[in-house]
Amino acid sequence: MKARQKIPQLTRKKEQQGGSSCHQCKSRRNCSDLTYCTSNLDKKKKKCRKKYCEHCLRKFYRESPAQISERPTWKCPSCRKICCCAACRRREMRDKGNGTSTSSASATTVQMAPPPAPEPKIGTSSQARVAAPAMGLEYPANGDESPPASSVNPFTAQTSSTSSFKALYAIAQMPSVKKHIKYILRRKDITDAQRVESIATLLRGSSSKGGSAPAVPTRPSSSSAEDAVMSSIS
Repeated sequence: MKARQKIPQLTRKKEQQGGSSCHQCKSRRNCSDLTYCTSNLDKKKKKCRKKYCEHCLRKFYRESPAQISERPTWKCPSCRKICCCAACRRREMRDKGNGTSTSSASATTVQMAPPPAPEPKIGTSSQARVAAPAMGLEYPANGDESPPASSVNPFTAQTSSTSSFKALYAIAQMPSVKKHIKYILRRKDITDAQRVESIATLLRGSSSKGGSAPAVPTRPSSSSAEDAVMSSIS
């Protein structure tokens, strides 16, 4: 037990019953392992009975009992209004809610409201038509300065691209088209760019002709087996 701390009689009874609890973590400890507050309460002129364990002092407030014992007096974090336990935070929120007036609440609302967006200052319709191409806008030619509402729906464009991809994927899964694609990928006399262009031409031709695969340019020096494959495909 620290020399400067005098455990009162009530605390001794608690120690006989199994110790006392820390104000921060509420865990029961031996009374000799707790650090007691030595300040007086402002209203009732009584001693503060709050006590903190060494673990909470080091973790939450960067204080050690060895440094505290060297001081003649020590105020606990609750008396210093810096306690971060759940009970003190609830009491602080309750006090703030009761002490907030209508004027302060309205002032807080005004501060949190976003500022209004600045309106564009355009003098004449000619200036508007000059500034429109730079801003990517299209103004009507009748002198009206208000830009027309855009009629382009981005979801429609995305849906059309998705449907086109599904259609091309369905064409690529057709047996005849798949054979042509495999033949193009097996060719060694063309580059990757030519392969991509040939497959794209194949898919475009298949989609325009309703699924019939177009003729693929044959290899100049093809073997008899490849000629037989191409003749069977065509």
